[in-house]
Amino acid sequence: MANEISNSEPKISYREIAISDTGAGGGMLAPRSFGEVVAFADLMARSDIAIPKHLRNNAGACMAVTMQALRWELDPFAIANKSYFVSDRIAYEAQLIAAVVVTRAPIKRRPDYFFTGEGPTLRCRVSVEMLDGSVKEYESPPFAAITTKNSPLWKSDPQQQLGYFSIRSWARRHAPEVLLGVYTPDELAAERAYQAPPANRLAEKLASAAKGEDGFSHAFVASELAGQIEPIDGEFIDPAQETGAGAAPQAAAERADAGAPETSAEPTAAAQTQETDARLPSRASQAATGANDGVADPVAADNSRATRKMV
Repeated sequence: MANEISNSEPKISYREIAISDTGAGGGMLAPRSFGEVVAFADLMARSDIAIPKHLRNNAGACMAVTMQALRWELDPFAIANKSYFVSDRIAYEAQLIAAVVVTRAPIKRRPDYFFTGEGPTLRCRVSVEMLDGSVKEYESPPFAAITTKNSPLWKSDPQQQLGYFSIRSWARRHAPEVLLGVYTPDELAAERAYQAPPANRLAEKLASAAKGEDGFSHAFVASELAGQIEPIDGEFIDPAQETGAGAAPQAAAERADAGAPETSAEPTAAAQTQETDARLPSRASQAATGANDGVADPVAADNSRATRKMV
């Protein structure tokens, strides 16, 4: 069996579990040890139609319900039949929550309910006198503002269900210890909706992003080919201005502004050729010089060796 506390019979006999005449409904269980609670939970799990399906053959869940019943001093089977399985959790009916607040909260008398408005504007105000004489109140939001309405009473008897909603909310605010760890099906359904994973917005971002032609931007490519550089000061300059070719016209303009005669910033191609010819001796002169110095021309020597190989 699934979720059994023990596969064998409990060591403590069921006959040893006492019954007390105290409690809200009378006939309250009075276990004297944790072992007696385990024994009772094991028996409850095998109670078949006496409990809801989500508790059958589930000794652990039956134990949780039994512990809650002991805390509230109510009949465990009555609590079990007011429980539900919602979002992998145990939830309790709104009527049970209202009964627990009335019997367990530190109040002097039963709550008073006041209804105002109709239809979407229907509201409920709960007024409760506490043991210390103070009066604590709670007013519900309008009917239309409550988004989770799973119970059929929201349609058939909206005032009754809004009263359950209000007394539960009153207890959450003024007596939270009474409903600690206890939730209704509507609360768990709202929690599940709140914890739903957010929608994937990547597709939306990609769809709304600016697109270029054919998957790229021609304007960006053109700006890159233009070779413009953005310096630190934020001004755009032509890269040619930072080279020697661009610096020469600028220097000439500065000399003209200063009254100096304009000169060529760089030698012409013909002047460069003449200078090169003047610096480099001809091949014939190198050969002659080498012969006079007793050094053979390396190029001529290579040509001679190639001729001998051919012959």
